[in-house]
Amino acid sequence: MPLLRELAGVASSDQMSPSRLYKVAAVAWHPDKPDGDHKVFQLLLEAYRLAKLLAQ
Repeated sequence: MPLLRELAGVASSDQMSPSRLYKVAAVAWHPDKPDGDHKVFQLLLEAYRLAKLLAQ
């Protein structure tokens, strides 16, 4: 979750679900965006998958 929070630009004190953190970060880092980054977006996907697995 810390990586998801960092990629989403959210403070650690904010209580957001992993799916909401992913959505916020995906908008910012999507490769189709002017400031997007393909490698960071792939890292985001992996961090989200891990967060989902750990939440089960």
